[in-house]
Amino acid sequence: MSQKDILRMAEATTKADGKFMLVDTFGMYGCAMIDLGPKHQFRQEKGKDKLSDLKAIQPYVPFSQMMAAGNQLHQITDRWHKNGPPKVLVMYFAILHYRNIIITNHQDQQNSQHFSKITQQYLKHSGLDTQYLGDEKQLDYLYTISNAQVSPVCAVLGGVLGNEVIKAISGKGQPANNVLLFDGMDG
Repeated sequence: MSQKDILRMAEATTKADGKFMLVDTFGMYGCAMIDLGPKHQFRQEKGKDKLSDLKAIQPYVPFSQMMAAGNQLHQITDRWHKNGPPKVLVMYFAILHYRNIIITNHQDQQNSQHFSKITQQYLKHSGLDTQYLGDEKQLDYLYTISNAQVSPVCAVLGGVLGNEVIKAISGKGQPANNVLLFDGMDG
């Protein structure tokens, strides 16, 4: 599915007060982009059987802005280390970018050398070093795992997202805001 179609679905869903989640796993990694809509409110848990007054998600970032961030990766920082965008997020955006090129241009040329070339151009265009995700060998590996779904990774990410769905539906508990990343190599 093209990014244009994904954006269209996300916008239509949240415009109708729905919740939109784009979830993908690739090898030992996973990414979920969550848009609960501008009107979503929740009650934060304050202890046993105690809830806060209704709150809105702050800051609310619509799905379209999350996707647009893929063109400005150099401006994103890891919330813990503050040393650039999280590698898992950059890997995911690179995979989405490559898939989008293949779909929109109806290209049959799908191989690791083509992926490496497109990814390095994408990284440069996004303001990152072309080696941010590693050398040619590491990009070959990323291409290899880009469509691989490892059952334990799917199970862990699915469990976390199941909890997020319950919070979104019930309005009880602070939901994840925007992006969840999973690195099965790091834990």
